[in-house]
Amino acid sequence: MSGVLWALATLQLRPSPQLLAALCDRAAELCPASPNGDAPSVPSSTALTMTPQGLSLTLWSLARLGFRPHREPLACLLAACEGDMRAVAGAGPGARGGAAGVSCCAQDLSQRVWALATLGLHPGRGWLALAAEALLARGAVEQVGRAGGRGRELGRAW
Repeated sequence: MSGVLWALATLQLRPSPQLLAALCDRAAELCPASPNGDAPSVPSSTALTMTPQGLSLTLWSLARLGFRPHREPLACLLAACEGDMRAVAGAGPGARGGAAGVSCCAQDLSQRVWALATLGLHPGRGWLALAAEALLARGAVEQVGRAGGRGRELGRAW
């Protein structure tokens, strides 16, 4: 789903609001968690789940297209992002990131915040605080991975 939205945004196409709403609804069905923490209502024959990158790409694409999702799909997308961010920040017992335990990266986190700001959507202070915490944690890990011998030094700087 994120690939379709990305293509529409990258090609600078202007699909109808009805099509974008339907794509958002489908993206919400693929989210790893619903706003109340239950499993999403994805048919059992489908093993598809939105990855952390897919969540970020979906929000980025919607921002590029200038489309604000309706409340329910947006709540599903934000809840799924929150699950990823909790896993990265180490908050909450048993938290895991995205499909198959895949974690989001600093770019995913920054794309999400950019997309919401671009659309004029405020996810709430708690969500933003968690995003900042996850970005700092992820940035430290990614910086350590690139730093070679200076990794520990740079990791402490975060």
